[in-house]
Amino acid sequence: MLIGFRFLSGFFGSASIANGGGTISDMYTALERTRVVGWYILGPLTGPALGPVIGGFMSESLSWRWTFWLMLILSSINTVFCTIFLQETYAPVLLAQKAATLQKETGQPHRPAVYDPHSLTYRVYRAIQRPLRILFMQPIVFIMACYMALIYGTLYLLFTTFPAVYQNNYGFSPGITGLTYVGIGMGFTLAILFGIPQIDKQYRRLTAKNDGVSQPEFRLPVANVGAVCIPVSLLWYGWSVQSHTYFLVPIIGIPSS
Repeated sequence: MLIGFRFLSGFFGSASIANGGGTISDMYTALERTRVVGWYILGPLTGPALGPVIGGFMSESLSWRWTFWLMLILSSINTVFCTIFLQETYAPVLLAQKAATLQKETGQPHRPAVYDPHSLTYRVYRAIQRPLRILFMQPIVFIMACYMALIYGTLYLLFTTFPAVYQNNYGFSPGITGLTYVGIGMGFTLAILFGIPQIDKQYRRLTAKNDGVSQPEFRLPVANVGAVCIPVSLLWYGWSVQSHTYFLVPIIGIPSS
């Protein structure tokens, strides 16, 4: 039951991640987007780090079931606020709404500037087909996707092994075990504060060097630093656990970001 419902929560919850990035693309230009996206992804990144802290102490004082009740309460409140305050930003939808309003006011047929005559079934098929073609026909996209899958797999492997390591091997309580996730959250936050300005700086410099024509790859040079820091941080973490130097555990997340 838990596996099934966790699948459903991930399946439907992933829409917010995709829509968030698309909404930012609708509202900001390429030069403005780096800073905004950085703060946006801070939520999905720090959530898995803060969740175990709250859930650990909650399961000790109340019950493990309350972790699900809290998520239900927060998700319900978030859904209500999104329904009330979020506005549509997708250009084809806005143009279709404008065309419908003009048609109602004037009585004359108006076709939106961005008009897709295909059926909904074909549009769904095209939406599913497009990312697969990009993934398998563009080598750089495929390589980056594999690399990101490795990084996220390693990250969530750490998330799932912390309780086994610190509770079973070292006798930490669930609440104290949750505190070991604080380092990862600190790393994400520092990466946003110090890394995003550097990414934006490099992006603007390379764009100016390319006669004002920007490319998505101009945001990647700073990632070279993170690619080196990630294996270093994993070695750091393994050494700190093996040598029982617990004071190093809270800061292992800093270089990993």
